[in-house]
Amino acid sequence: LILLYSRESIYLISVPVAALIALFVIAGIRKSHLRPGRYFDFSMIISITILPRVLWISNNVSPLQSDFYTYHTLAAALSRGEVIYERLIALFPHLLGYPSFLSVFYRIFGSDVLVAILLNLSIGVASVLLVYYLVTELSDRRFGMISAVILALWPSLIFYSTVVATEALFTLLFLVVIVYFYRVRDCPSGIKAYLFYFLLGMLIGILNAVRPMGILLLISIGAYLVITLSRESEYLRNLGKILLPFITLCMGYLISITMIKQSIQTITNRSVGTSFIGYSILVGSNYEHSGTWNTDDANLLDEVYQDGFVPPDVVNSELLSTAIDRILDDP
Repeated sequence: LILLYSRESIYLISVPVAALIALFVIAGIRKSHLRPGRYFDFSMIISITILPRVLWISNNVSPLQSDFYTYHTLAAALSRGEVIYERLIALFPHLLGYPSFLSVFYRIFGSDVLVAILLNLSIGVASVLLVYYLVTELSDRRFGMISAVILALWPSLIFYSTVVATEALFTLLFLVVIVYFYRVRDCPSGIKAYLFYFLLGMLIGILNAVRPMGILLLISIGAYLVITLSRESEYLRNLGKILLPFITLCMGYLISITMIKQSIQTITNRSVGTSFIGYSILVGSNYEHSGTWNTDDANLLDEVYQDGFVPPDVVNSELLSTAIDRILDDP
């Protein structure tokens, strides 16, 4: 009984069971002459995704502390039409992204951590289905099932299903962007194609509001356009096919993040920082704490920020300078 209710045993029990189901499904798809439809695939994927998460959630609830507590309390406040942590949001604007999404469900179902956990479960299922769809389109159903099962049983995604954090929503939005790009990448040139790329940029901007990593997708899409079109003959003629879609994509992204920034400034009634890379590098360069959050760097942030009286960009610049000095002193 003790082993049954330990964290390790829950995962060790649930994953093999789900994996066994997955193997039977994949083998059945491979050998079946009837080739069951996608509804069958979807039902099996949903079962394989839910099983380990339900077992994990039923026996493990992460404590509300650090960022988890901030996201929960901010979402609860937003669900009541209130705004808290204005000074913190001004320094880290992305803090408002996930709680804004979560607050909609808190308003409907109540500000209970269980609501966030069940939402994580639903988002996890949607993410796995998107992977199945994408890989099936690129290859076939068998590889689609294999990819979906791998994601469904990925340990970190299961473990994070019990926390009030951005991981689940970010993963879903990331996959939505990839699927959307897959659908529009071969769209013929013209106004319709440029509109699709503009909307894609807007979507990446929304993703960036949850976790500020949208620039990575912009770079990846730009690299794809260059590599794909450079293989064709008459490269210079195709240069416009690369630049115009990418410029349109960047325009959508910049307009999206600008609108979001203006909205955050209106909500918080404070100037919002354009970047917080200084604090990120400061924490990442802290060898004593293995590059993770620590009270020393958090206290330094509070000292420099002076309870919100120093502009966020000035704070970022000073922390970046401190981080560079730390790296140079002990490379």
